[in-house]
Amino acid sequence: MRLAVLLSVAMLAACGSEPAADAQSAEDFAARVGTSGSVAEGATDAPAEAQVVSAAGDARQLQRLGDISKIDLGISDGSCTFSAGGEPLLVAAAPDEPTLPGKATVQLAGRMQVLDAQPGGLDEVRGGTIFRGEGFSAKLTRAGGSDARLTITDDQGDGHTIAGKWACT
Repeated sequence: MRLAVLLSVAMLAACGSEPAADAQSAEDFAARVGTSGSVAEGATDAPAEAQVVSAAGDARQLQRLGDISKIDLGISDGSCTFSAGGEPLLVAAAPDEPTLPGKATVQLAGRMQVLDAQPGGLDEVRGGTIFRGEGFSAKLTRAGGSDARLTITDDQGDGHTIAGKWACT
């Protein structure tokens, strides 16, 4: 048993001390993959997430909602729609149960996004609430009657407010 352990340790040590036969410089790699030009020592590309606000795109630029028939907004005893310029931008739904949260959907960069509200049920959604999504939040504020404001804020704190109408069923 001791001999097997010693042989394993010796083999591992020998493997770690040999230089890699296929080691290559950055220039060798660049030439192999067909990149022209020089390679700066230690240079790296910017991470993809640094180039966009979120995976969904610029969270402050909502698009007109498309077909939402396949979006699961959970249990729903009622729904509300925020529209600006006659275009629906957010649809929310919730159960008539104050211990449960509502959900909403918006469209960003061509993708439908589902957002979550805090518990409060249908009354919370109808009265205006904050919906949270991946990389952004959408705060709906009632301004009297059917007038409302929707403020979209990304994770960096940049926001954009849209005036519109809030209609609930």
